[in-house]
Amino acid sequence: MGDEGVTHCGLGEMNQAGVFLSQNDGKRNIPLNLTAENAAKYVELLEASHTSSSIYCKFRQKVAPDETAQKARVPDLNRTYYLLLAYGKTNKYEELDIHSLDERSKDFPLFISTPVNIAERERAPLAPVKPRTNRILMLVGWMWLIPSAIAAARYLREYWPETRPFGLKIWFHIHRTTNYLAIILIIVGVLSVFIGKEWRWTGPAVSKTIQRNLSAGAIHSIIGAITVGVMLIQPVGALLRCDEGSKSRIIFNWSHRIFGFLSFLLGQISIILSVIFFRLWVARWAAIILYVLYLILIALLFFLIKKTNSLKGQQNISVSYAGRHYHQEQIVIAEAKYDNKTNRLTVLIMLVFTALSALITIIMTALMLASM
Repeated sequence: MGDEGVTHCGLGEMNQAGVFLSQNDGKRNIPLNLTAENAAKYVELLEASHTSSSIYCKFRQKVAPDETAQKARVPDLNRTYYLLLAYGKTNKYEELDIHSLDERSKDFPLFISTPVNIAERERAPLAPVKPRTNRILMLVGWMWLIPSAIAAARYLREYWPETRPFGLKIWFHIHRTTNYLAIILIIVGVLSVFIGKEWRWTGPAVSKTIQRNLSAGAIHSIIGAITVGVMLIQPVGALLRCDEGSKSRIIFNWSHRIFGFLSFLLGQISIILSVIFFRLWVARWAAIILYVLYLILIALLFFLIKKTNSLKGQQNISVSYAGRHYHQEQIVIAEAKYDNKTNRLTVLIMLVFTALSALITIIMTALMLASM
């Protein structure tokens, strides 16, 4: 930073408010060479209030400075500027200390990427700098719809074999519908990100510093881009898949599983970065706890389904052993009875998982909306 004009509100030791003009010289902030009387000609405090964590300031600043002010580096507001909003401490009331450099801090500056000409009164109000809509769509897609689609394909294939709406099994309808809904939401979310950033790439780039390329925001961007690319391979591959009897079908099956798991894993990594590093939540600690609970829920799903399948196997073995002593028709009846119990238990586990993952997603969405 350097040679930027700064207008800031400050609170003194007695909590008296003031508005000041200064300039950034390298990494240091220097008050302009103006007397208090001259400064009052160019900027005037109208209203100020503060709490323990915020400050509100309303002031009037002269749009076109005269020759004296221009020599003192008072900014000409007829020009177009990029605005940076910062909150922090002052030194000697009029001189600013360095602001927070930690992107995770609530005091990290807010940069408005859209250029602003304050003198243009007819200009339409700016859209929010960090819209939450795209993040909400991402949460719904990656934390609820896609996991439900994966679970249906993995654990419900053998259920309701005789029920085939439109010639397709129930699990396939669930898998395809939830996946397509997720893809639509995620694509809309990605487009809203690029529109909000004016189609600028915010991930790693050759022209950026190593520190910037390794920041949480840059890593989130590149992982998100890869995730969406891998995700889009799935519907294209599904449209081009060969018949079930084809020798190449096994290649499609394994590639579909690998790409599906990879996209889900990368999507969760992106969410982890946003939960830990981004200022999206009214209470970050609550978002972290909820996401940890979500990961535990996924682990419980794997464990309970595996346990249910093992019980089913033990039941079938015991029935086969009993067949040495009882009539064959008893084996068939007992096996069907045991299978129905485990089948109902598996479906119940799936329903509970879907409901709880939806609940966690809704609460995290509420935490995000509350921070707007």
